[in-house]
Amino acid sequence: MKYPFIFFLTLLAFCCNAQIEDALLHEREKKLSYTIFASAGVNTLFVKPHYVQKFSNTEFRLGVGMQYKLFDFLDVKSRLALGYRMKRKPTDPVPYYKTVPFPYFELDEMTSQNNYFFYEIPLVLQFNVLHDKLGLTEIGLRSGVSFRRFLPIDHQGPPYLPNDFGLLAGIQIGLSKNISIGADYYFGLIHTTKIGYASNTDSGTLEAWNRFGIISLDYRLGK
Repeated sequence: MKYPFIFFLTLLAFCCNAQIEDALLHEREKKLSYTIFASAGVNTLFVKPHYVQKFSNTEFRLGVGMQYKLFDFLDVKSRLALGYRMKRKPTDPVPYYKTVPFPYFELDEMTSQNNYFFYEIPLVLQFNVLHDKLGLTEIGLRSGVSFRRFLPIDHQGPPYLPNDFGLLAGIQIGLSKNISIGADYYFGLIHTTKIGYASNTDSGTLEAWNRFGIISLDYRLGK
């Protein structure tokens, strides 16, 4: 009688454990979701010594994202994006005729030479607020950090530093259960350009940091 009873308890424990594992897996699946997204924006340069022109480049991004819900009001988000920076039309298209003053014409040339691909990995915390009161699926305020690296063309890298790292802040608004739009602003912490210069009247170091703003469309995979 003892052995059938032990067998029954073992079978019961196995079934309970399987049910618990299924429940935990289901709970994790509810907390973890994936998205695909597309975005467009403009990158500008913050320059020291200050110069009025921003040397703007248009950028596009495509990629996949991951979202993990820590609490009802707090998510952790990350994504892997492949981006494309388009070269801008140079302010001075004619060689040896410079309207952009020294030493800033270096930045004009750098940002108008080539188109470049890059990959980007942000990591942010998103606080979900007020969506119930406003009748929207989601309103999230997010902030975090972002890293990106520009890829070489014909075995040659860009004329500026290839790595970029900085702070990211933005907002996401859910239009439906699966579709949302977002806007983000990036504040670069690593200078992408650092050039020493000297002339008959002036000398110093020209430095530039990336700043960009993007608008994105996200689609959440699954039900």
